[in-house]
Amino acid sequence: MTARSWATAAMICSVAMAGLVACETADVRTCGAGGTLETVDGSSYCVFEAGSPEDADAIMCPDDLVFRVRIGNILVCTDDGSIRSAADLPDTLCRRATISECGSAADAGSDDGGGRVDGGIPPEAGGGYRIEGDVVRGFRRGSAEGSEYRSACLEGQLMAGLDGVTSSAMAGSTHVHLLEPSCRRLEMDGSLAPPVEGNVIGTHCGGTLVPYEDRCPEGMVLVGLHGEIQQPCPPPGCGGDIVAELGLTCAPLDAWIADGSGATMLPDRGDYAGSVIQTFDDRCDPGFVVTELTGTQRCAAFSIQLGCHRVVR
Repeated sequence: MTARSWATAAMICSVAMAGLVACETADVRTCGAGGTLETVDGSSYCVFEAGSPEDADAIMCPDDLVFRVRIGNILVCTDDGSIRSAADLPDTLCRRATISECGSAADAGSDDGGGRVDGGIPPEAGGGYRIEGDVVRGFRRGSAEGSEYRSACLEGQLMAGLDGVTSSAMAGSTHVHLLEPSCRRLEMDGSLAPPVEGNVIGTHCGGTLVPYEDRCPEGMVLVGLHGEIQQPCPPPGCGGDIVAELGLTCAPLDAWIADGSGATMLPDRGDYAGSVIQTFDDRCDPGFVVTELTGTQRCAAFSIQLGCHRVVR
């Protein structure tokens, strides 16, 4: 049996013919202290109800439930991202959250989620800041080696950092090895909720690993990336160009929305001494912010590509 970290083993037994008792092991899912298990249309998820939105932001999801979204004072944890907004919640649960969307979004019941606009973000009462429209992707930097990846923030969130690990797989130099986006929910008033982690890009293939944490300064959001594509890829198991050095480009949200101003480039991570194939400085268009990264990966990111969404107010 492969057990989830948020499940406990139980024996389910039945009496068969001739009085024989047949038992089998099953998963009984639990959510831990303070959480309740909800099941809708065959999907199970954990719900944590807090006294305030700030208290909900401080709650940690069970390890295997990698998708988290706060809706008012309620935190919902899923393993498939099936709950992304108030429109996805059952009406009885939605009305327990301290939000105003339930009356229109959750009750509408239309095929497209009811009450959502453009890219699937529920409208906030009275307008305010929101992320809308379809993702706009930039140039893909690097090689086509490895398998495809996509690391995206949940709906209503944007990237405001990129944590990572550097590796010294080759003596005398380091390169970017693993990457993990840091996402923050854009609130109606333009403020940003506490950060949550996205999907990890790359795998551990050797060398001395040194973790780092790169976050945009408070009040700024991620609008671009800069760095170097280099060759050859350090061993083991690599066979193409890699994203060897990478840095963040951040900007104040209001200034970037207004005219694309205020961009600040943070220092690169990595100092790999390979052959430089390409130096890049990619940015979303003014008014757009980074919400996802795509590319190819193996031991490290072999290529990287920005995905941007428009922010309106």
